[in-house]
Amino acid sequence: MNDNRWIEYFDKILKDKNIFNYAIEHCSFNAQLYYQIKKYINPPSKILEVGCGYGLSSIYLQACGYKVTAIDSDLEIVNRAKNSAETLGSNLTIEHADAFNLNKYYRRFDLCFSVGVIEHFDKDVTVKLLQEQAKCAKFIIAVIPSRYTKYTGKITDERIYNIWQLKRICIEAGLIDISTFGYGDIPTSLHMFIRYCLPFGIYRILQNYFSYAMSLGCLGKSTIF
Repeated sequence: MNDNRWIEYFDKILKDKNIFNYAIEHCSFNAQLYYQIKKYINPPSKILEVGCGYGLSSIYLQACGYKVTAIDSDLEIVNRAKNSAETLGSNLTIEHADAFNLNKYYRRFDLCFSVGVIEHFDKDVTVKLLQEQAKCAKFIIAVIPSRYTKYTGKITDERIYNIWQLKRICIEAGLIDISTFGYGDIPTSLHMFIRYCLPFGIYRILQNYFSYAMSLGCLGKSTIF
């Protein structure tokens, strides 16, 4: 997705902190995503990230021993991701590719994931994106921002779904055995009160089943493999 607003967004973040600090924050925030990945596949399984941004999640997973390929449709973003990998000492494979035409990657991976990608398209297009990813890997993970995410509606045009709407889209795409998860503490005083008053198990139910989180995810299996 070629849109300079995302480059401006990340450049603004990195203006006040270096890539090392931002990588730590990014990977800490997405710890639940990595946990989901590690539940289903072990290193050195092969992973494809579609819409890699600055590549920090893929760099982390590569460091964990996975064989990761990260792709993005924006050539400038690809170059930024390569700079991130070089700075952080990673040998991550980063390529310029079209998420709507992944035939180069068909049947090559164990898991394919995207974060903050599919919500930028209408539902029928989103279904096609997931169907294309399902040709690449056995397991598919899609993570989207919730209505609580601070950039929602401010950078690009996002379609905001709750966890059940996201699950239905995955079902329409033909994925099976779908599980849901949410993560990211909502930075409000009310949320912090709820966070510390509720037992952790109940709090996780709010995140996983009631969309009370910054990020919402679904993990499903492809029927092709």
